[in-house]
Amino acid sequence: MSAPTVAPSSTAARPAPPGPDAGLRRPDGLAKLTGAARYTGDLPLEGSAVGTLVCATVPRADRAVVHADEARAADGVVAVLTAADMPRLHPSPLLGTTVMPLQDERVRYEGQPVALVLAESVEQARYAASLVRVSYEGLRAATGFDDAEDAVESAPSMSPTDEERGEVEAGLAAARHRVTRTYTTADRHHSPIEPSVTHARWDGDTLTLYDSVQGISLARTALAEVLGIDAGQIRVVCPYIGGGFGCKGYVWPHQYLTAAAARVVGRGVRLPLTRAQMFTSCGHQPTTRQTVTLGADAEGRLTAVEHHSVNAASRDDEYGEDATAASGWMYATPALRLRRRIRHTDRAHPTPMRAPHEGPGMFALESALDELAHEAGIDPVELRLRNEPDREPLTGRPFSSREQRACLLRGAELFGWRERDPRTGSMRDGDELVGWGMAAATMDTYRSASTARVRHTADGRTVVETGTQEIGTGQPGVIATIVSEVLGVPPATVEVRIGDTRLPAAA
Repeated sequence: MSAPTVAPSSTAARPAPPGPDAGLRRPDGLAKLTGAARYTGDLPLEGSAVGTLVCATVPRADRAVVHADEARAADGVVAVLTAADMPRLHPSPLLGTTVMPLQDERVRYEGQPVALVLAESVEQARYAASLVRVSYEGLRAATGFDDAEDAVESAPSMSPTDEERGEVEAGLAAARHRVTRTYTTADRHHSPIEPSVTHARWDGDTLTLYDSVQGISLARTALAEVLGIDAGQIRVVCPYIGGGFGCKGYVWPHQYLTAAAARVVGRGVRLPLTRAQMFTSCGHQPTTRQTVTLGADAEGRLTAVEHHSVNAASRDDEYGEDATAASGWMYATPALRLRRRIRHTDRAHPTPMRAPHEGPGMFALESALDELAHEAGIDPVELRLRNEPDREPLTGRPFSSREQRACLLRGAELFGWRERDPRTGSMRDGDELVGWGMAAATMDTYRSASTARVRHTADGRTVVETGTQEIGTGQPGVIATIVSEVLGVPPATVEVRIGDTRLPAAA
C-alpha cells in the first residue's frame, strides 16, 4: 500500500515572493500564516484507520484485564488491540522510556496504554474506546516524592553525579556569611499547539512514518531497534512541527505502537494523541528538591558552593535532571561540591523540557545568591560581579568566551538598576508594591556533524536539501541566510527542503 503523497509546500520552503525585503522574510512564514502548511495530522488518510489509546487510570498494577467485546462490536471499529495481539518489540536507549506498553499486562504508570482501538474515523475510535472496560489486580503505588516506603533513590549512571573540587568544609568554616536553603520545583508539562500525531504505512517490509518529531534521524534509528529491522527500511517524514519543547525529542510508545498496529491490521494507521494524553504520554519536567549552601567572606567572595539535587523519575528508568550543571561554571569559588540523585516513583518517565536542563538548577542557585546578597548587605548585581570567574571553577579550564560581566553591566545600565531601593516594601507605584530583581541564566549546547546537498537550477534557484526538520524557530530561514551569504545569491532565490530521512543525513 503506497504512502500518502506530501504536497511540495510541506516538505520544501519555497522562495518568498519578490519584494523590497523579501530576502529577510521567513520562507516558511507564508505557508504557516495562510494555512497552506501541511502538518502530520493534515495529511490525507487514504484508507488508513484512526487509532485511539485506552490508557491506565491507576499508577501501578500487577495486571490490567481489558474487557473490549462491546467496543469491538461498535460501528466502524477495525480492531481493538491488547498485549495479546501485538508483536514483540525491543527496548532501545533512544526511547523516552524503556517501558514497552502492550507487551504484557502490567501497569507501571497512570496513562500507560493498555489497549489501542482502531476505527474508520476518529469519532468512531474515541467512542469505541469509551466502551472499553479495564479491571486491575495487585494495586499498589508510591507516587509522591516523599513516599519513602516504596520509593527508591539512586545515582544516574549516564553522567557524572558527584563532582567536587577543593575543601568544601574548610571553605564553609572560613566563611563570614553562610546560607543554606532548600528549593523545590514542581512537575511541568509541555503543551505544544500541535499534539503528537503519528501516521504509519507498510509497503512490504518498508515502513513510512509521518510523525511530529524533533529529530527524524533519531526517530528512524530508534524505530529500527524497536521493530527489529534495518534503518534503511524506514522513512520518517516531518514536514512541519507545531511545537515540541523537548516532548517530541524522543520516541515514545504511541509512535512505535502505531507502526506495529499498522503491520498487524495490514493497512495504514494514524494515531493522534488527545490533549489529556499529552500530559502522560511524552514526558514532562520532573519535580526537584535542591539544597544549596553558599559561604562567602566579608567582601562577598565565595569560599564554598555546595549544590545537591534530587528529582523524581519512573521506577523502571532513570532520568537525572541536570540541575547542578551550571553550578560548576557560574561563579568563582575555591571549593565546590555537586551531587545529583533520582527518586524512583510510580510515575510516567520525565524528559528534558524546553532544552536548558540547567533551568531548575539556576532557579535554586540564583535564589541562594540573592539570599546571600541580603545576608551580606551587598547589591545582587555587585555580588555576582565580585564572583565572576576567569576559569571554569570545577575543572580549571579556560572559557572559550564569556560575556556574563558585560551582560550584567549593560542590563543594569539599561534597566536603571542604580535607582533601585533595596529595602523590602520601599518601592511603590500608587497603591501597588514594586519589586526589582535580577538573575543570571546559562545553558550549554551540543554540536554534531550534518550533511547537505546544494544545487543550482536552470531558472536561477539554489536548492538546499538536508535531513533535519524545523521545530518552529525558523530553520529554513536560517539555512537560506547561510547559503545566501556563502554563495552570494539573494536569499529569496534559495529553496530549502528538509524534514525527510531520504535527504542527506543531518542532526
